Amino acid sequence: MEAMVLLNALGTRLLFALHALLGVWRVAEVKKERAYWLLALLNLLLCLETALTLKLKRGRGYKW
Repeated sequence: MEAMVLLNALGTRLLFALHALLGVWRVAEVKKERAYWLLALLNLLLCLETALTLKLKRGRGYKW
């Protein structure tokens, strides 16, 4: 059960990161400007949040 929770946590964040990269790629392609790739650096915050969630919360999401 624990492995499935961790897999779900990683899978969700991976899909979100891929979606963000796809969006940045498309905008950069249409606008023909490389500066939009700086937006992809925001995925580093997602990586930090993922690491903290996996370590401290063991893959369980936050209750809102």
